[in-house]
Amino acid sequence: MNIDVSLLEGKITKRTKVLLPVDFAGQPVDLDEVREIATRRGLTVIEDACHSIGSSYKGRKIGSISDMTVFSFHPVKNITTGEGGAVLTNNPSFAKRLALFRNHGLEKEHKPTHLQDFPWYYEMLFLVIIIV
Repeated sequence: MNIDVSLLEGKITKRTKVLLPVDFAGQPVDLDEVREIATRRGLTVIEDACHSIGSSYKGRKIGSISDMTVFSFHPVKNITTGEGGAVLTNNPSFAKRLALFRNHGLEKEHKPTHLQDFPWYYEMLFLVIIIV
């Protein structure tokens, strides 16, 4: 029920930035092939592992292979907290950006400005806009 990775290369265009394979029913996608295509094309791999928490791929734990791996804690998933999720990465640049997404682009580090002494002061580093 996972994507046929042999069809993936033909779907990539010059606008493609990310490959987002989806694991299903505890079965990871062919991550070696996805990783190889991504490396060759200069793309980021964000693995949707919401259905494969605790799974392994060729002896490696899911969450340790892709550039980023997302998990869901929704009530219909393997592990639940009622809602929420997690993103795993070992890339410091991605981790910093993800932390900003978590806070809707706001950063509250005090920087030398005329407003630095006000506890309500935040920097809006980027806007998160989702168009459906």
